[in-house]
Amino acid sequence: MYFEHCGGALIQHTFGGGFPAARGGTFINVVDCGNITVLQSQTEAMTNSFIYNEPKYRGPEVRVYSTGDRFCYDGASIGCQGTTKDKVFDNATVVFMTGQPDDTRGVKGHPTFFGTDVQFGAPVQMPNFPQNQLPAGKPNGSMVYCTNCRRSTTPCQTGGAGAPAMVVGGQWSCL
Repeated sequence: MYFEHCGGALIQHTFGGGFPAARGGTFINVVDCGNITVLQSQTEAMTNSFIYNEPKYRGPEVRVYSTGDRFCYDGASIGCQGTTKDKVFDNATVVFMTGQPDDTRGVKGHPTFFGTDVQFGAPVQMPNFPQNQLPAGKPNGSMVYCTNCRRSTTPCQTGGAGAPAMVVGGQWSCL
């Protein structure tokens, strides 16, 4: 689909794609358009899924708001190649992307992603874990609430009334 100088576009219930050995071309190519809404559409095994004003505006000034939860449905035969969060929109600024757990067909999941500053209008509820069940292998900056930890301990230690915990330098640190 090719759009040139449009005021706005709604693309809904549209499908396209290629095959691993014969990739398709570009699914959506837009040159200078206002708001573009893509709903309930999918494409796989394409050279590009979505191009906006190439090559002039493919950087962080292009904003992607409220993206859906996945960009690949066929994990079995195509293997969902190139569908990681950091490759889906190249250099565009992703403001929000809904999370998706792994599924049984091989589609790799990802957490909900907030790409810009976030201001909450209510308290934030973090998941609760006792010290001996703090999740292993989480990246730096991950936060939970440790229900039986002492404050100001690194690594987190039991014997307290509870504390926020954050992964710092690869280990849980109780704040």
